[in-house]
Amino acid sequence: DGIRDFCLSRGLGDVYKRQNKDKNRGKIFPQLKMKNGKTLDEKFSKSPLLLTSSKLAKKVSLKIQSITDKDINGLSNLLKTYKAKAIIVRPDRFILKTYKSINDFNRINYLPL
Repeated sequence: DGIRDFCLSRGLGDVYKRQNKDKNRGKIFPQLKMKNGKTLDEKFSKSPLLLTSSKLAKKVSLKIQSITDKDINGLSNLLKTYKAKAIIVRPDRFILKTYKSINDFNRINYLPL
């Protein structure tokens, strides 16, 4: 666990070291197919992606690239599995952060992304 925390604490993970433990943080996010037939990997650049429901995405304006359940097959079920309203996934497909409530989700614009 110490090695995983060390690796994830570099770069994008620093801000989360001081916050409550996220049980999903550090897990590999599965490769999902988009509804247009492409893989989720094709949407990544050098920045994290926010994966959320279309309903929640409409409620906030975001500075992070987001993809909703309207674009990804199975995302709604996966969010339920992770018990999350939204998930930030790093370009290497490791989960950076899961948001379990709308209040947590509203703080996303304050992240140094």
